[in-house]
Amino acid sequence: MWSLSALVACTEPGGSPEPPAAAGEVCEDAPLPPLSADAWSLAGPIPATGVLTLATDGAAPVWAGSHSTGVWLAGEDLAWNVLWVDITHTTAEIALRPGDPDHAFRSAGGHLTRTRDGGETWDGLALGDVAAGGFIDQVWAIAVTPWDPDRVLVVEKTGTATLSEDDGDTFVTQGYPPLHTLPPDDDPLHTYGWRILPEAAEGGRVLFTDGFGVAVSDDAMGTWRRTLDTPLGGYSLLRDPADPRHVVVGGPDGLYVSTDEGETWTLQDIGGDVLVGAWSTDGARLVLVGSDRVYASTDGASFTTHAHAYTHPAAVALLDDGRLLLAHHSGLVVSADLGATWADNSAGLEDRGVSVVVPHPTCAARVFAGSRCGSGLVRSADYGDAWESVPTYFHYVMGLYFDGTVAGRVWAVTDDRLLRSDDDGATWAELHQELHYHGFTLHPDDPDLLLLGSVGSGVWGDDAARVYRSEDGGTTWADSSTGIPASEASAHTLVRWPGAPDTVLLGTYKGGDVSHRTGVGIGLWRSTDGGGTWALADLPVDDISGLAAGDDAVVAATGEGIWRSEDEGVTWARCDGPETAVLAVTIRGAIGLALGEDGRVWKSEDAGVSWFQHDTDVARNPTTNLAQVGISADGAVGYVTVFDSGVWRIAL
Repeated sequence: MWSLSALVACTEPGGSPEPPAAAGEVCEDAPLPPLSADAWSLAGPIPATGVLTLATDGAAPVWAGSHSTGVWLAGEDLAWNVLWVDITHTTAEIALRPGDPDHAFRSAGGHLTRTRDGGETWDGLALGDVAAGGFIDQVWAIAVTPWDPDRVLVVEKTGTATLSEDDGDTFVTQGYPPLHTLPPDDDPLHTYGWRILPEAAEGGRVLFTDGFGVAVSDDAMGTWRRTLDTPLGGYSLLRDPADPRHVVVGGPDGLYVSTDEGETWTLQDIGGDVLVGAWSTDGARLVLVGSDRVYASTDGASFTTHAHAYTHPAAVALLDDGRLLLAHHSGLVVSADLGATWADNSAGLEDRGVSVVVPHPTCAARVFAGSRCGSGLVRSADYGDAWESVPTYFHYVMGLYFDGTVAGRVWAVTDDRLLRSDDDGATWAELHQELHYHGFTLHPDDPDLLLLGSVGSGVWGDDAARVYRSEDGGTTWADSSTGIPASEASAHTLVRWPGAPDTVLLGTYKGGDVSHRTGVGIGLWRSTDGGGTWALADLPVDDISGLAAGDDAVVAATGEGIWRSEDEGVTWARCDGPETAVLAVTIRGAIGLALGEDGRVWKSEDAGVSWFQHDTDVARNPTTNLAQVGISADGAVGYVTVFDSGVWRIAL
């Protein structure tokens, strides 16, 4: 799909030439999809990366959940159906009520939620309340006891163990398991493998791991003792269903085994590391998975080993019929022979939480999309019919930028780092990691001259919204914010004036958090010395979410509609069109597209002078203000991201 082995000309379906590709660029031919010009339709499903949790009682339904892209449910045929849920953004596993697999608990954005109808509806705004007006900061481990299904155990990110005895309606703080360290606020989630094992019988022992050891409690989580102190694959902490005193947990050197319910441990060398594991419901089969091997046992002691090639194994589940499921970074696979052979089972595991869409500037069929919370970057070579995941960690993609002077070079700005690709997005190198970044611009004639904007508040925030300048291709950076007052805003969008690249415009926007829904911007700023010094521009709006350069003008998406300048940003006029806030805008030739905060799409046919509503079925989930629009290099296809609804397309 992404051959770079030969040089071929970019050609538009039907034979019309595309805009010329950069020297050395390779474009694949792909037919234009049969799209309507009157209605928006979903592009192909974007694969959900980072499936982290699997839950089953041994038969259908099987639950799967990710850090960010949702929750799915499968029947006996293992066909996945997405459940609409709010942002997951947590590490905790899904916990099922024993004997009732439609009754589940999950962590949603930091607090516990519950479904009693197989995920059709979720409740629990009060679940997790541990103080008046408060809620659990972030649920990292959940379990339900097998002998009393109303008894729910939770460990919070703060290290607090809480207990409910009424199916999660109320919780009482019990104690504090000894932790190796509390997770820092800026730690990428799912780094720590926290798991809690409930008592096998009334009055029994609770076990807990934080990924650095095991602690036990014999008084319902009130007090704890640490019985194992070593790095572990915490998601492999398992209790034998046939013998509750038989407990195992994996580590980098093999498998730790206890036959006295975690009191003492023996290290067993099984041939490699162990990250995750699962026991069958009858205790007859145990499967463990390491970074490159699967270990299967039918006696709990000896193992058959098979190699695997799946990146970052995250969860496994064993069904009573013998099938084994393995969730990994790029999807989910199934085996009928305990890991000897595998078949892909990712169909239906879709990521709809996309907030970035960027068509390639010269190759019409290519388009990139970026998601949130570790889901990463995907790309398509056929106008978005099919997508493939890029195997690089991106926590939250903010934007992609193509370098017109260096073939194959692409920059990615994320909420905590800057990355660069020199092979058209196939592989990426981290150039800079320090702050929450957003705005970015390249000099059209000098690939070493870069400007990067930071966010002055929220997670990974700078001490104020700033612009940083690099003159060596991103190796070193210097503050270049002279004239910009300190604020908690986001240095959100940067653009160089077409034909006058030393004139740079900076749009500031809401900071506050990575979804940019809180706070306020400080307006539009203008530089005439390449970003060295700045002055407030004459555009009377605080929040500017996007800037787009046309052939001889720039348009601004703002909190008060769309504005346009034809004189290097000195003066601005409000355009006919949307009366409310606009989240994103783009211009290619005479065609423009914009997305309103209300989910309405607007189109211009006169290079952004005037705009009309482009009737659409698109509906926006207003849990973030990050969104983008794009137009393919041949001007044939328009794209829009709609948070939690994927990428949409229309024929232009």
